[in-house]
Order: sequence, then C-alpha cells, then structure tokens
Amino acid sequence: MKIKTKSVLLAALLTVLANTQVYAAQDEYLTHMLAGQEASKTGNYAEAAKLYQAAVDDRASQPKSYEMMVAKECLGRQFKRLRKFKEAEEMFVQATDGYAACKGPKSLDVALSAGFLGSIYMLDGKAADAIVASDRAIAAGQDKQEAQTELAHWYCFRGTCLGALKRSGAEESFKRSMELVEKLPPDELLAADISDYAAYLERNGDKAAAEKMNAKAKAILAKIKK
Repeated sequence: MKIKTKSVLLAALLTVLANTQVYAAQDEYLTHMLAGQEASKTGNYAEAAKLYQAAVDDRASQPKSYEMMVAKECLGRQFKRLRKFKEAEEMFVQATDGYAACKGPKSLDVALSAGFLGSIYMLDGKAADAIVASDRAIAAGQDKQEAQTELAHWYCFRGTCLGALKRSGAEESFKRSMELVEKLPPDELLAADISDYAAYLERNGDKAAAEKMNAKAKAILAKIKK
C-alpha cells in the first residue's frame, strides 16, 4: 500500500522565516530551522536532521513551547525519510501531544501531526497504532475546511489498516473517504485513495466493484495528464 501524506509544512512558520531574515541571523533557532528546510529540499536528510536537532536544543529552555513542537515535527520528518522509524515515532508522539497542549486537541497542528504519525506506524508494521493515530487526526481535522483533502486520505488509510487487521469498520471508512474524494479537485493522491479502495474490494471478493473503482482512478489520472 502506498502511504499518502500530503501534509502542509506549517505555513505560518515558513512565513515567519521568509520575513525575518535579519532576526533569523540573530536567533539560532530560526537560523537552524531555515537551514534545515534548505537541506531537506536538496535531499540531504541527514544534514537536515542535524540542523533540526540543533533547533530542538536551541529551545531546550522552553520544552513545552510551540516552537519546540515545530522543531520536533520537522526532525521527525527527517527521521522518517532516513527510515529511522523509532526515532520518528518518538518525535511525532511528542509533537502531537505538545500541539494539543499548546493549541488544543482539535487544532490543525494536531490533525496533521497525528496523520503523519499514523503513516510512520504503518511503515513500521504497527497497524493497530496507525488506526489510533488516524482516529486522532480525523477527530481533530473533521471540521476544518483546509484539511478536507487530508481527511479523505486519513479515512482511506484507516480503512486500509482496519482491512489489514480484518477488523470491522473498514468499508465504512473507505466509503467516507470516497464521499470526500467526490467533492475535491482530482489529483494523483486522491486517485491513489480510490485504487486502495479497489484493492480492498478485490481482496474481499467484489471484483466488479473493484474494476469500477480502478477505472475511475485511471480516468482521474488520464484527466490530470491532459
């Protein structure tokens, strides 16, 4: 299964970084965060991890601050890219809980961080934990208009995990994902959601419905490429 995370990387922070170049030169945290972002863009994830770790260290005196959670989330992303899943999980658990304390349990930060944590759990073979994280992401992002695309992915991801564990609720979760997909502009990740649902249907013996879903996914991809 293709893990899908189309997360927004904290646009508010990047705006601050882009508009505070003079201040950034005087603040080690912002300097390290900006340098980490540039290293990650070039694919140098090991260097990015070092820089984000430095940013975490820079805020050691403010362990519960929002800036600390942002740094830990960014560090967790690099650990995932380096396939250090245990370390990535640790960072995202701390970041998600920290965001809940800073911004509230239903904040967009919690939703995006929990959704990303779910993908890490799945990559590490922890489907049950992935479901718990996805449920948290869905609960936090349910009423957020800016998270509707992510919500479609989370419901689909949740359905895949439930199906893999042969638990009830998979079909319902996939259908909720498809309801959202119908309302959203088509893109490759949404087409992948449809393909995941098709794979679930085929595994459960509904080949006709699976073929219909696969055809729909192919039509979306063809439309995008035009």
